[in-house]
Amino acid sequence: MNEQNNNPNRQAWKELQQAFAGAAEEAGFTKEQDVVDYIKAMRQETAVEAMKKFQREMAGEWEKAGLHSDEDVMDLIREMRAEEKG
Repeated sequence: MNEQNNNPNRQAWKELQQAFAGAAEEAGFTKEQDVVDYIKAMRQETAVEAMKKFQREMAGEWEKAGLHSDEDVMDLIREMRAEEKG
């Protein structure tokens, strides 16, 4: 048992837990669900930012491909599906 207490990995883990607990307290997290909700919000924000970046990078590309409306996109999808079916 004493050997486990002297394990550097175990000690590092305990220090990490203490640091996280302190940071969580400073951030106002009072329960575990607060942390879960915060992480979910961060992930959603990241996904939204990724989509915005994709949209910026693709600006003008749809028109170059001849896609000017939602109906053009739907027509392309229908054509591709028809080709897959043979």
